[in-house]
This record gives sequence, C-alpha cells and structure tokens, in this order.
Amino acid sequence: MNRIAVATLLALAACASAPPAPPASVAADVCTDDAARLCPGVEPGAGRVLACLRGRQAELSASCKLAVEPTGQAQAELAQACKAPAERLCPGASGVAALDCMRWRYADVPQACQDAMWAAQEKYDQFKSICAGDLDRWCKEVPRGEGRLIACLRSRASQLAPLCREMVTP
Repeated sequence: MNRIAVATLLALAACASAPPAPPASVAADVCTDDAARLCPGVEPGAGRVLACLRGRQAELSASCKLAVEPTGQAQAELAQACKAPAERLCPGASGVAALDCMRWRYADVPQACQDAMWAAQEKYDQFKSICAGDLDRWCKEVPRGEGRLIACLRSRASQLAPLCREMVTP
C-alpha cells in the first residue's frame, strides 16, 4: 500500500477514535461569534438563538454551519456527492456497507465526496455526543444506518433532552 493510502487510513482511524466534544460546549464554543454577529438581541433559551442561526445559514462560519444544520442535511449531501462514486467503486453495496467500502477506497474517491464524508462523520460524532443519553435510554437496541437512530429519537421527541431534540427535529 502506498504512503498516501496508509497516511489516510491512519488519519481516519485517529479521527474515529477521538473523543467527542462535550455536549454543553458544542454550540457555545463553535457559534459564539456567529450568534453575537448575526443574532444580537435574541434572548437565549427555548431554541431562539439556534432558530436565528439556522435562518441565516448562508452567513455562518463553516464550523457553526456544521453545528446547527439538521443532521439529515449532512446525510443528504453525502448521498448526493457520493452516489456516482459509490456505484463505480462499490457496485452492489448500499447504505453503511457502501460508506465502509468508500472509506477503504478513499484515495479513489473524488474530493467533493471526501468532503461530504468528513462532514457527515463530524455531524454523526456530534449527534452521538449530544444525544448519547437519549440514545442509550430510548434506542439502545436500534442498529445504526438508514436513519433508524434519528427515527427512533424523533418518535420520542417530547422526552428528549433539549439539545438532542433540537438536533433531530426538522
């Protein structure tokens, strides 16, 4: 295996094993400047600042945009950017199997798809961090993939922690 492929696999492994950010700090650390600049005067609480930020996504910093976009949007962007490469590189594979195949063939994946894969992984890590307690409580037996975890959480929206509810509801 060439050096670039080995370096890529090592980088992916390091990112996959990195601990997720603490839930309370995600939006506060990432979006403080954006909120001050774009939503002055919006009273914090009840999702008002988040709603303001989501309403001005085109003006957000890249990291804040990732933090506030609905989880499904990252998945949709991944599907759009990676559909053709997945069909070419991983014929017959779909869903999580196709994504795993694409990770192994990462050097052959177009840049737009690579970017979408990273964004989706970051969003998934953030989702797992913010919703860890609710996932453990309500969706412990639900397998990952095809939107099953989000569907499980949405079915219990009124019982979720506020940050998790904000993340999974459209």
